[in-house]
Amino acid sequence: RARLTLVVEGRRAGYHRARSHRLLEIEDCPIADPALSAHLGAARSWISALRVPLRRVSLAVAPGGVVLAAVTNTPPGARDADATEALLARSPTVRGAVLAEATGRGRLVVGDPRLRVTLEPGLDLEVPADVFTQVNPAANRLLVVSVLEHGAFAPGERVLDLYSGAGNFALPVARRGVRVRGVERDPVAAAAGRDNAARLGLDDVTFETAAVADAVGRMAPGTADAVILDPPRAGAADAIAALAALRSRRIVYVSCDPATLARDVRRLAAHGYRVARVQPIDLFPQTFHVESVTLLLLT
Repeated sequence: RARLTLVVEGRRAGYHRARSHRLLEIEDCPIADPALSAHLGAARSWISALRVPLRRVSLAVAPGGVVLAAVTNTPPGARDADATEALLARSPTVRGAVLAEATGRGRLVVGDPRLRVTLEPGLDLEVPADVFTQVNPAANRLLVVSVLEHGAFAPGERVLDLYSGAGNFALPVARRGVRVRGVERDPVAAAAGRDNAARLGLDDVTFETAAVADAVGRMAPGTADAVILDPPRAGAADAIAALAALRSRRIVYVSCDPATLARDVRRLAAHGYRVARVQPIDLFPQTFHVESVTLLLLT
């Protein structure tokens, strides 16, 4: 794993015990990149120095070390900036840090908190530490390959990428001469997507900051030849009716929860879609979680 996320209770940080809300502080994580375990002490030092109350803290592997991200209960302030700058000064392999209030009311960036994710040979995604990326980079590359294979996207096609994040799928697809329109609710992720597209010289990919259900609801039938969607664990229930109304010829549905996938596929089937192929991917080794890529075709 290239990222660890710790629950924070007061000045304590760790994992919840299985089937419990009891906090278990950890000294290392055997399935994580060793660089993350090596920086747990620095993360705890940071947590102790901050004034703002925290919900969770993440450590992610980045060029030259690690980056930190914290979700806070209130907007971070000047003393939090001072504490973060002090951490970076004494820990040069902590490259940067982000503190972001949970509802978007404040965001503090110190240093260079960008991490780099290789999506496929010759294509790296650069994102701030507080933007979602998959925890397992090698498995994510398999996921990208599976989406490309299932979608069979052709040059000149119009593809809608819903819950696009910073472009985990949109950028590899656009690289193949496809016109891609990403929709992402998180403005930081959408901005990162636009920055990556500009850096990579991909002119036929755009990123819209909007709730998916709202954005798709404004689109006319025939807007997209194909759709990729990668919703959170809760699925895409509020967007399924609008998605079906687009009448796209194929949908590639990436899911991390079989139950919500089944619910959404059932609703799509009622609108004339059929499941053509399903590919499970062990994106979270040594856990019961499974990712899947499902291709649905309009009949």
